[in-house]
Amino acid sequence: MKTNEKNLLIVALFGISFIFIWTFSNYREMKQEKTKIENQKIEKEFIKTEKETEAESLPSITPAKLKIKMFKENPPLIVDTRSNILYQKSHILNSIQLNDLNPTQNNKNIVLVTNNENDSTLVSLHKSLTSAGNQVHILTGGLDAWKNSGGTIISFGDPESFIDQSKVKLVEPRDVNKVRTENPENILIIDVRREGNFKKSHIPNAINIPLLELEKKHRDISMKKNIYVYGADELTSFSAGVILYDLGFFNVKTINGGFIAWEKYEYPVEANK
Repeated sequence: MKTNEKNLLIVALFGISFIFIWTFSNYREMKQEKTKIENQKIEKEFIKTEKETEAESLPSITPAKLKIKMFKENPPLIVDTRSNILYQKSHILNSIQLNDLNPTQNNKNIVLVTNNENDSTLVSLHKSLTSAGNQVHILTGGLDAWKNSGGTIISFGDPESFIDQSKVKLVEPRDVNKVRTENPENILIIDVRREGNFKKSHIPNAINIPLLELEKKHRDISMKKNIYVYGADELTSFSAGVILYDLGFFNVKTINGGFIAWEKYEYPVEANK
């Protein structure tokens, strides 16, 4: 065999050996990386399962027992941990959102309302609240169970919902103006707009309870009078009608079109001086 041929063969063998070694090395690294990823995945699943198990073991309270406690002298503080959208759609009477909870809250009985009782985030929240001296329970079955038990639900209302539509009794501005002038002592007109807008201009003798405060201040509203409610427009007026109905005010009539409609027809207004 000629020298050139020998050299060429040596180079070829070297090249093949290099490719084999490089391929084997890469394969081993890839296998190690795959094994590492799989182990990390297993570890995460284990941690997740462990947290879910912890969540399942948190103390709970049934809707029936919560109802009884709500009528006692010191009712529990109900904290809704769901999103703001879901909270506005429907929530338990007098419940607050998690963002509104005082971080230094202590020595209080707290009931958490959540979408998922196995939510691992409940574990850290529960620990945080209990370490501050609170007694904390999870509502069994969440809001759905509360609804099914006949518990009071408050919502801003859905204009597309036939159920919410049935809660609202619309009345035209002209009819309200007539009652207002002929029989003012037997009616109560509630303006649910913001305080600043109310002060600028409102229906004469109306009282101001902003929409977001209706639930909190509903005990100050007299049930002995015929109630008329309005907001800035048709939608906020509708929401006010639904909220008051949910609060047990079945004698409420909602001014169709809200304050915009009242001004449109140039009915009397007054301003706070």
